[in-house]
Amino acid sequence: MKPIIFSSEMVRDILRGHKTQTRRVVKPQPTKHHWESLPGYHLDYKLIDLGDDGLAVRFAHHYRLYEDDVRWRKCPYGRPGDLLWVREKWADLRGMGFGNDPRTDKPFCFAYGADNIPGSDGDVIRKQYGVKWKPAIHMPREAARLFLTVKDIRVERLQDISEEDARAEGVEWWPAQPGNSTNYICSFAYLWDSINKEYRWDNNCLVWVVQFDLLQKGVS
Repeated sequence: MKPIIFSSEMVRDILRGHKTQTRRVVKPQPTKHHWESLPGYHLDYKLIDLGDDGLAVRFAHHYRLYEDDVRWRKCPYGRPGDLLWVREKWADLRGMGFGNDPRTDKPFCFAYGADNIPGSDGDVIRKQYGVKWKPAIHMPREAARLFLTVKDIRVERLQDISEEDARAEGVEWWPAQPGNSTNYICSFAYLWDSINKEYRWDNNCLVWVVQFDLLQKGVS
């Protein structure tokens, strides 16, 4: 089972059922090639099944009948049917005297940033107890509450996203602009650039497209 990081806002979208896809940059991206200035050049890429080693994308630079600089990038998100556990903003409540969760009659162990409402009773109490929020990257497996089933994985250029897929990314619809009907795509492009400073929308990088279902929501 592999981990995958989501922001608190994205976790809320997953819990609402609004987000069922995520796009992640293929790293490292294909390097530039001296053939790129020649007419007829193209970068070929395709998803390869490596059996027990999972999925990978194969890159190759093409010019006429020639192929050069073939590289492989293994997919870090498994294959269809695999499970992913979600890393999110969290806090460790163990040993802090919070008592039991009335829903389960078990001790409160963890809190999650996606559930926190600023100024709420829970927020105030956590501050009084000195609870410190921790970044998603530091979440251990035992603290995970969300598990996703991978439905599909593919590789594509970032700008190949469709309106339907942009909506599945959980973004909101932008008001119509003159001459522009791709409003979910516009919203997604804005969100993408706010998160990915090095791989911006205009760069049109190669991305892993992971489609998933929410399998389980735990209570901690």
